[in-house]
Amino acid sequence: MAKTPVAVLRRKLTWALIVILSCGWTLSAQPGVRGAEQKAASYFESIRKSPPQQMAFLLKMPKGADLHNHLSGSIYAERYIEWAAEKGLCINTSTMFLAVPASPSKCDPNQAAASTALTNSVLYRQMIDAWSMRNWQLSGQSGHDHFFDAFGRFGPATYNNSGRMLAEAVKSAARGNVSYVELMLTPDGTPTGVASSQIGEKVGWDGNFEGTLSKLKANGIENAAAIGIKNLQDMETEKNQLLKCGTPQADASCSVTIRYVAQVSRNSSPGQVYAQMVTGLALANDPQSKVVATNLVQGEDGLNSMQNFSLHMQMLKFLRPLYPRAKVTLHAGELA
Repeated sequence: MAKTPVAVLRRKLTWALIVILSCGWTLSAQPGVRGAEQKAASYFESIRKSPPQQMAFLLKMPKGADLHNHLSGSIYAERYIEWAAEKGLCINTSTMFLAVPASPSKCDPNQAAASTALTNSVLYRQMIDAWSMRNWQLSGQSGHDHFFDAFGRFGPATYNNSGRMLAEAVKSAARGNVSYVELMLTPDGTPTGVASSQIGEKVGWDGNFEGTLSKLKANGIENAAAIGIKNLQDMETEKNQLLKCGTPQADASCSVTIRYVAQVSRNSSPGQVYAQMVTGLALANDPQSKVVATNLVQGEDGLNSMQNFSLHMQMLKFLRPLYPRAKVTLHAGELA
């Protein structure tokens, strides 16, 4: 999700100082490196009062990994506006929620064509503010609420754009010299909904961990993981085509290593959450899969999330031994 330049600079400066200070002790002990390290440190000191020079310096620095990156939240709002216009989507000019029109080129009376924003500067900036954290202080919401609400507003712009989103994400990483990304997403989405969630809704939840797992398997939960693997492969194929990976014209971002974290929507019903956990853990347990972990997403202070927190932990406790290679990552910890 788009961040303000000041926030980005502050964050990068903080990490740069950590890297420089921590690396100095180890690098200075290596022959041939001490001179280069001192030169870099001296230059950094000389530009300390020049934010533009600091930004240029930090952009050139090699980075390690971006380990908590929501794919849909990593795309700039400006790009979503372009895609919404391409798709012929509609925008509610009061709530800034995108919508798919009931019939082509026919928006409801309280909506405008999203393409209007490309010629209406007021609507354009309103959509950017609503779909990102830019100017959130003026939104009348807390930063927490504005952040979580934004995903629902631009959602339709992401439909069938996974490959383009992946290309945008790695291009952004490459511009900052990030060499590895773990992108958080829901792997098993289909045109009619999330496969695992649909199976979980059908099976339901009766409080029996083993019994519900058996029912999920009987209803084809393995197919959800297979859908996830195919979706990721299709995404990467499109990304490679867009970036010309494997050709002499390959974009620099083709060298960024990509791995995935399967999302579990913890504010869903217990049956859906359990089914998503099973799918995410199965994908992360597969040595051939690029999914490395699963993660419970959405606001921790959501009603279902709070009411079912202990149940979710019990679900994970039961399932994890069945998928020994799978990892579980932590979300933001809003309640703490």
